[in-house]
Amino acid sequence: VTLNGINLFYKRKLLGRGELSFSYNYLDAYDNILKTQLDGSNYHNLNIKLSYFISDEIKIQMSHKRSSSKKYSTCIQNCSSEDESDNIYKLSSFMLTDFSLRYNFSEFISTTIGVNNFFDYRDKNATSEQFLTIINPGRTLFVSFDYNISRPYEE
Repeated sequence: VTLNGINLFYKRKLLGRGELSFSYNYLDAYDNILKTQLDGSNYHNLNIKLSYFISDEIKIQMSHKRSSSKKYSTCIQNCSSEDESDNIYKLSSFMLTDFSLRYNFSEFISTTIGVNNFFDYRDKNATSEQFLTIINPGRTLFVSFDYNISRPYEE
């Protein structure tokens, strides 16, 4: 396998109580044996996160992810199809946006409510949720309760 790429990361405090972070990854992962792009890898990933403390206890956050297309082999061993392309699953490029709101009850206890995949992206080519279960289910709502024993939450 040959890996060539670049990772860029930027984080900045915004006016008031906000924060913006940005990361971009380019990866050219080449399988030297099969002479193709490495199974499951994609070339581009972009992540943007915007956070803002409304008060000392309340934080809102929006994150956005953009990922370029990738492919997966659906066959591990002794595949029945003569045409190798029958055993390849292709995921087209996609974007996901998440929102959350966290309330800190104390320095060590908080709860978060949110929605992942706000725009309800679903892979149009998927015939089952066998692959990529992180994004196939579509929009999800969540609630979490957290207790941090090691140190207080961020300020």
